[in-house]
Amino acid sequence: MMDVNIKGPWLTTCAALPLLRKDASAENPARVVLVGSIAGIRPKVGGGFYGATKAALHVLAGVFAVELAGSGVLVNAVAPGTVATPMISALRGSSGAARYRPSGDSPLGRIAQPDDIAKVILFFLDDAAKYVTGTVLPVDGGTRAAFIPK
Repeated sequence: MMDVNIKGPWLTTCAALPLLRKDASAENPARVVLVGSIAGIRPKVGGGFYGATKAALHVLAGVFAVELAGSGVLVNAVAPGTVATPMISALRGSSGAARYRPSGDSPLGRIAQPDDIAKVILFFLDDAAKYVTGTVLPVDGGTRAAFIPK
């Protein structure tokens, strides 16, 4: 999990730096968007190690944002809640369903579709976010805001 959630994004970003910096400037920044998780923002029973790796990824986004700002590279992260993916469908339909719980009930009454996350990533890549760096944006339908510990 550490290799996938921390080492992979770190190595990928480092490898891309020569190309990212090549034509980047404050007026025309290059961009990196990392995919964290709402689990890295608030605790979830049974999700400690996963949540810790995603929290570390969020910190990595901030470190990269500060370190790369002078070279015109913006770095942000999205922190999705539960997303309707084949893996989630399989978990919900398996014998492990009793152990699996979404990241929380969404006040919007549904879990995210992949397109919900993709559109926020596209925002970070757009000129509308040209002055945004070091941000971790929850994309969780309000589950973090509505979270009430038991």
